[in-house]
Amino acid sequence: MRYKFRGQKGSTKEWVYGGIDIHGGFAYIMVNGEFVLVDAKTVGQFTGIKDRNGVEIYEGCKLTNNGWNAVIYWDAKCCWFYLKYTDEKMLGYNPRLNGLRTKEVEVIGHIFEDNKNES
Repeated sequence: MRYKFRGQKGSTKEWVYGGIDIHGGFAYIMVNGEFVLVDAKTVGQFTGIKDRNGVEIYEGCKLTNNGWNAVIYWDAKCCWFYLKYTDEKMLGYNPRLNGLRTKEVEVIGHIFEDNKNES
């Protein structure tokens, strides 16, 4: 699998997708052979999986399923993606993505909507 990232252009909030370069505190996504400056806080890596509608799931995506909502995060120490549930009944339970039934989940947004960063 090729590593793929996305980030939002600071001025337009448009998502761009491709390879990444972080240099001097700035983040760039390579699009069609050119580096595009993006807001470093919005950069997320593609998990390699898609939801039930074929939408790619990235770090920072909000997911829903029958009965729960969660956000995808990257754990650099353990080198894996995991779910952080946002529903009270599931708080504290943070499974890795390897058991996720992608035919049942749906991307419903991302943590950078309205400049709000949920952690």
